Amino acid sequence: MGMPTPSSTKSYAAVLPPPGPSWAGSLMGISLLSSLLKIHGFPVVADSFFALAVVVAIVIIGGWLIYRSPSFKTEVMPAWAMLSMGLIALGTASPVVLGDDLWGFMFVCWSIGTAVGLVAYSLYITAILRSKAGTPTFAWGLPLVTPMVASTSAAQLQEHFELPAMLWVSFGLFLLTLASAPAVFTRVYFYYFSPKAQGIPLMATPTSWIPLGMVGQSTAAAQLIGASFGSKTAITMGIIYGIVMGIFTIPLGAIAHFVFYRAVFKGATYSPTWWASTFPVGTLSLGAHFLSQSTGVEWFNYFSLYLIALMLFHVIVSTIAGTIAVMRRIVGKLKSQLA
Repeated sequence: MGMPTPSSTKSYAAVLPPPGPSWAGSLMGISLLSSLLKIHGFPVVADSFFALAVVVAIVIIGGWLIYRSPSFKTEVMPAWAMLSMGLIALGTASPVVLGDDLWGFMFVCWSIGTAVGLVAYSLYITAILRSKAGTPTFAWGLPLVTPMVASTSAAQLQEHFELPAMLWVSFGLFLLTLASAPAVFTRVYFYYFSPKAQGIPLMATPTSWIPLGMVGQSTAAAQLIGASFGSKTAITMGIIYGIVMGIFTIPLGAIAHFVFYRAVFKGATYSPTWWASTFPVGTLSLGAHFLSQSTGVEWFNYFSLYLIALMLFHVIVSTIAGTIAVMRRIVGKLKSQLA
């Protein structure tokens, strides 16, 4: 994900922001990828990506302390929502990849990430409702999806620490996203793809993956919450919810594939928005994996593996393209200083 100022046309200008929350889409994607690789039995590769995620987190946090960009203002809450989700994803990956000694670290990351995320959610949903968030964009959904990411991790924390209250926190966060994100995403789809619409701007195409993040993350959360409640009704409702979300994945995924790959083949300039093609795919993989556990249907797990491969491809492409863009920026600055 990642964008300097997501609510305006300038959001997608070919300008690389300094290290900070605008790049947190990379932290989200790499952290989740490390978890998925470990879950599916690739421990060495998972360790490598987790180490990379730690480095990325240090660069992002250190970069913000140096550059203080973006500031903590309503119009850039999508960037801060990404940092929130990145911290939660990194914390959640810790015990999965490194073992049970890191559950405390996960709780700390979840607490900080959830606090930041709820502030971002509150400020930005208010801006959207008051028509002060600019023109519709899929980045609107970033602060709204944050509670769902926190919900999934809260359900995992509840299971480990056996805290009944945490289950209700998880359920409440789940409902918070469900009450807002679908309506907002529907509005954005109509804005970009209705018959009279002008279409999605080339530089905004990577953000078309963002709605899939809600689909996948809510599927994962529904399975965990249903299992935590323990009743047959709750488990069945979670499964039904996951299957319904799976149906939505087909058209939304087709749209994201088409507009994103077409933009890349047309030579769309790199920006941090390219990382929007990573985390949402990972959430779909996670949701499919948990749905496989809930239903006993192994096919869902095979689909989860396919999505990991797709996510890995997107991570590699985003990393290579980002490295080239940053190196060009550095070389350009050096040339201007020597001129």
